[in-house]
Amino acid sequence: MGDTPLFSQTIGGILSALTPTPWQIQQTTYDRFGSLLSPRLFQTTSLIILDLFRTYPTKLRAEGVAVAETLARFQLKALIVSPLALGVNPQVSSYWDLSSGISLPDCVRNLLREDRDPELVLPERIKEPLQAFLRAPEGHSSPRPITP
Repeated sequence: MGDTPLFSQTIGGILSALTPTPWQIQQTTYDRFGSLLSPRLFQTTSLIILDLFRTYPTKLRAEGVAVAETLARFQLKALIVSPLALGVNPQVSSYWDLSSGISLPDCVRNLLREDRDPELVLPERIKEPLQAFLRAPEGHSSPRPITP
């Protein structure tokens, strides 16, 4: 799920091209996410891959962090994909960026193999550079309440 359809298409293309795994991928954007929320989504989804940023008319927001935290409350695994290279080698299974030291497909496979409940605990060394992007823009409305 991304800010634009291009994010989903790119991530789907990378996973399809670089792995033999037959991924079943449903692509969407943040603005359509609310319409996809349903019990079926919670029952059939193994992982939701999120673009870190969403563009609003007045600001850029780290929407992937907010959505991943919400999904984790409902036991859905999420992976935030960032265009940044924070250079901190985060080793956080729910976050991938250009400096992660692992390929995106390997990160996805590792996260899917994890046996633990989903959680999103981004270390401060990752959240700190994102502070300016974590607050919702003025007039932001959340999607309808999530009910699994």
